[in-house]
Amino acid sequence: MTHPPETPPTVQFGWEEWVALPDLGVPALRAKVDTGARTSALHAFDIETFGSQTRPKVRFTVHPIPGRDDLVIPCSAPIVDRREVASSNGEKEMRFVIESTLCVGGQSWPIEITLTNRETMSSRMLLGRQALKDHISIVATDRFLQPELSYDVYHTARMREAQPRRALRICVLSREDNYSTRRLVEEGEKRGHTVEVIDTTRCYMAINSLAPEVHYDGKRLPRYDAVIPASVPRSPHMAPPSSASSRPSAPIASTAPPGSPPAATSSTPIRSWRARGSACPTPPLPALRATPPTSSPWWAPRR
Repeated sequence: MTHPPETPPTVQFGWEEWVALPDLGVPALRAKVDTGARTSALHAFDIETFGSQTRPKVRFTVHPIPGRDDLVIPCSAPIVDRREVASSNGEKEMRFVIESTLCVGGQSWPIEITLTNRETMSSRMLLGRQALKDHISIVATDRFLQPELSYDVYHTARMREAQPRRALRICVLSREDNYSTRRLVEEGEKRGHTVEVIDTTRCYMAINSLAPEVHYDGKRLPRYDAVIPASVPRSPHMAPPSSASSRPSAPIASTAPPGSPPAATSSTPIRSWRARGSACPTPPLPALRATPPTSSPWWAPRR
C-alpha cells in the first residue's frame, strides 16, 4: 500500500525575509516578497556572458549590503533562458535567467532568478510567485517571520570556506599554438572553466584618464578571473643564456685614490675542473693592505 506524500508544514513569510543563495556564495540577503511578480530578480552588475554557444554561462557581481559598494561578491552560473521582463514601472527589459538554491529558515529548494540592476531599490532581491511553494503563506502586514540572518557573516572566515566552486573565465597569454598552451586549455575546460587564448602581439592599449582599456582585434578585452602567461618564444635578437658565461670578463677598474700603491692581485689562473668526483681547490687569497682614502668618497654627504 502506497502512502501519499506528506504535506510539509505551513511556513509563513512576511513581506520581507532573510534568505541565502549558497550556490552563488551569498549567505545573507534581504529579499522582498512580491506576489505580483512572476519570476524572482536579483540585483547584479557587470553582467557578462562567456563560454561556448552550447553551454553559455553568465558572470556577474553582487552588492549584498545596500550602501556598501566596497563589498563585492563575484558569481557565475549557467544560463537557463533569456526573457523579456516588465518592471514595476512598465519598462521592458531582456534579462538572463539562472537557477539557484534558495535557503530560508532551514529549508531549501531551487528557483529561477533574473539578473537586473536594482541599485535604486532598498531590497537587493525580489521573490516572485515561482519561488513561493504551495505550503508558504504570506502575511502582508508583517516582516522577518523566519529566522533572521546577519550581514556580519561577510566579515568572517566562513565566507572563504563556504564559497562555491564556480566556473572561471581564464585568459592564457600565448603567441604560439604549442603543446603547453593546448594542455592548459584542455585541463581548464575539463574542470568546467572557460579558457581563452590571447595573442599579445594583437593587443593594444586605449589609455584615457577615466577608464583605460586593453583591446584585442579591435574589441575591448573582458574581465578575467585569472590570467596565465604561457611560454613566449625567444626573440632571435636575444643572446642565448650560455653566452653570458663564455664572454670574457672585463678588467675591473681600480677605485683607489691617486698616489696610493696598487692593490695586490693573484696571478693564479682559475682552472676548469670538469673531472667528475674531483674537488676544486680554492686558490689562496692574497693579503690586502688597507689604504685610507685621501679624500671623501663620492657617496659621503657633503658639508
